[in-house]
Amino acid sequence: MHIKVIIPAFNEPYILKTLESLALCSLPKSSTIEIIIAINQTQESSDEIKSQNKNTYKICNNFKIIDIKIDTQLFILEKQSVGLARKMGMDFAFKKLEFENEIKNGIIVNLDADCEVEKNYFLAIENHFIKYPKTPATSIFYEHKLTDNQYIIDYELHLRYLVDALRWTGHPYAFQTVGSSMAVRAECYKKQGGMNSKLAGEDFYFLQKMMDLGNFTDILDTTVFPSSRVSDRVPFGTGRAMADIKNTEKWKSYHFNSYIDIKDFITQTDNIYIQKFKIESTSEPMKSYLENIDFENKIKEIIQNTSNYLAFKKRFFQWFNGFMVMKYLNFARENFYEIQIIDKAILPFLQKIYPNNNFSNKTEMLIFLRTFDRNRGQYVSL
Repeated sequence: MHIKVIIPAFNEPYILKTLESLALCSLPKSSTIEIIIAINQTQESSDEIKSQNKNTYKICNNFKIIDIKIDTQLFILEKQSVGLARKMGMDFAFKKLEFENEIKNGIIVNLDADCEVEKNYFLAIENHFIKYPKTPATSIFYEHKLTDNQYIIDYELHLRYLVDALRWTGHPYAFQTVGSSMAVRAECYKKQGGMNSKLAGEDFYFLQKMMDLGNFTDILDTTVFPSSRVSDRVPFGTGRAMADIKNTEKWKSYHFNSYIDIKDFITQTDNIYIQKFKIESTSEPMKSYLENIDFENKIKEIIQNTSNYLAFKKRFFQWFNGFMVMKYLNFARENFYEIQIIDKAILPFLQKIYPNNNFSNKTEMLIFLRTFDRNRGQYVSL
């Protein structure tokens, strides 16, 4: 197996910590590891940024890890975008695998230049793709460092709530989509058209395409530790969230009623197929949303292009995917349910999955959800 780890780096002062963390990792005996540092800037980048990038280039070029190659590249972007930088790095990794005639054995992994990893990081990635030969891509377990920033607790609670509540609804695409914590088979990267070049949220859209292939998985036996620093580099994401929370001192998330609506809708899947798009019961917000997106005609189209229920169900969730879920959450927020501060929003969900909970603060909630996620929804006493 050939594992290539892509690390975008723009005006990045913390990359040495990331490299030192990778240097401490145990190495698999049957895989080759290469780290590709995708330093990036635009023609219009300031002299200060270009100077920092030169320093990053020097640090990476001089850093040595036994049995791991580090390939440092400078990419000049048309516009500053972590999505474009990630794309160029992943495309570069794919071309290297193609040149090495190792596409079938290639794994492209994403990390960020302000992350650290657990020592079994490479071993866990190799073992996972061997154990699950049909998985096209995977989301790697992560935990933000709680000591870095008091606001990260709110934001990570929000991220875990989004996915765990969606999994509770029965939706098959309930996975974390964090750019610094994902890996993909090179042949599937090509099959799905590679990484997009969105200004932000590129990881969410990319992994949605991978989920469409089926057999998407989580790596739960290692951990990526992203930074919780404040940043205004992208329109959204951890850095932007930290800046927003710092300004308001509160993070708000979706009302749990929205997820109840989604669960009710998903339970109608059998009836939708059997009765040709008829829905017997769903909430007023969901009915309004479905009318708004011309649901009836879309379901007719899906039924006409599938020969049996299993094929229908697969195509149904390729349509009602994570992107459509987010559209509904935002539609319900704008028209029916007000967003709530995170601890208030998440409490009804926690009562569903752990009725006897007695959390005294948000840190306890987060520790519980981390354990819950690590065990894939199996509650383990803390």
